[in-house]
Amino acid sequence: MILRKAFELIFLVLAVNMPFLFLLGPFADYHYPGEHPELRSNIENIMRHRYRTPPNDSHNTGCFVYSDASGFTAYSEGNFGCAIVLWTYYERRGDLDAKFMLGIMQLNGKGFKDQEFFGAIRLRDAAVQGHEWAQNVLAMLFLKGRVVRQSDVDGLMWLTILASSRDKKLAAWAKHKKLNYVEKPYSIWSRVPSYSVAIADRAAESCLRFRTIDSCWLVDR
Repeated sequence: MILRKAFELIFLVLAVNMPFLFLLGPFADYHYPGEHPELRSNIENIMRHRYRTPPNDSHNTGCFVYSDASGFTAYSEGNFGCAIVLWTYYERRGDLDAKFMLGIMQLNGKGFKDQEFFGAIRLRDAAVQGHEWAQNVLAMLFLKGRVVRQSDVDGLMWLTILASSRDKKLAAWAKHKKLNYVEKPYSIWSRVPSYSVAIADRAAESCLRFRTIDSCWLVDR
């Protein structure tokens, strides 16, 4: 009986914590955010619609031969060089989705080599400007301590910011993930101290107010 109860407790701990371990989902090696399969689809649809035809001043760029000019055809065909060319072109013109995709490529080492940290920096820049999926990725990188130094405060700050999203589904997910991480029910790890949560909440308020790198990047302080 005691052995059975022990196995049941172990199973319960794994059942609660395993979804978090695989939270970031399908975009592969670096756990692109979402066990939401619609994530990449949403961004892809937005960019394909936005860039149906190549910009007027891009006629000398061989990579703009793709019919949709969004970069996703090149990416899906494994032509990472052209995806980088296209998304860099759009990034320089202020497109946050393009900046986000370049950051993800750097994290995954697709078309880039040993640039994971620079991918995190790129995502940080997009997140500070309000790109919600970049905020999602940063939160998970900080909480898991991947590429950047592990920081509960930074991770919870980005989840708090994401919880203010106008997208109700995304906001609800962020609130749930924050609560689950702070409380860590049935986890072998202790809960996050209340003072860390308070610091994260104040930092999120400051980041949302000022939208600067200094107000949104805490880990090295």
